Amino acid sequence: MKIIYGKKFLKKFKKLKKGEQKRVYNTIKLFKNNIFDPQIHNHALKGDFLGYRSLNVGGDLRIIFSEENEYVTILFLEIGTHSFLY
Repeated sequence: MKIIYGKKFLKKFKKLKKGEQKRVYNTIKLFKNNIFDPQIHNHALKGDFLGYRSLNVGGDLRIIFSEENEYVTILFLEIGTHSFLY
């Protein structure tokens, strides 16, 4: 699996608190080991985000991503709180 980090994702990641960044690292690690690990709740989005997926980082923090070729290429697009993203 190849993971690509979008500019928006990286910019917002740098603004997160150290504890939140650590949770993001842990979520990505879980995702790499098992894309459907129950702790990260990988799920499809609806409405304006149809075609994208979301991961729960913990608390109210979410990652929005897209996948190509059955999870061969992953593009992390956005990171933020549930209320900010949706």
